[in-house]
Amino acid sequence: MKREALIEAIFSTMQQLHRTSQTRLHTLMGQHDISLTQMELLLTVKHQQPINVKDLAAQMRLTPGAVTQLLEGLSLRNYVGREPAEYDRRVTIVSLTPSGAEKLKSLWEQRKATLRQIMETLDTEDLAAMLRVQEKMLRHFEKHEPAQQNKPLK
Repeated sequence: MKREALIEAIFSTMQQLHRTSQTRLHTLMGQHDISLTQMELLLTVKHQQPINVKDLAAQMRLTPGAVTQLLEGLSLRNYVGREPAEYDRRVTIVSLTPSGAEKLKSLWEQRKATLRQIMETLDTEDLAAMLRVQEKMLRHFEKHEPAQQNKPLK
């Protein structure tokens, strides 16, 4: 197969894998009281906490209003805590609660179990090649990262 045909085939399978994995992830989320976007928000909070709503919105490339709506549902389930900042009471600081951390852990374990099932179809050589390729792609993205990466989408 020629290089251009290989690239097209890779694009096609990447799109199919993305669609399939998103569908399965939505199904998994449907078994829980949380949406995919809310899970992404919880992950961001976990890694950046404590974080204010404005910075959280920038990280997620959403508007502060959209993030506030997502936080409302997560707060009602006691997955996040929201408090006014000491330096400015108009600023809301968000952090993960123990319940939120437990929810993320449960979702992550289920996701890992699904990925392990998929990985069982690959031999060690395939896995090593896959890791090499993914690391190379990540290095490319890191090297060519756009300056406006954290700007909210409109």
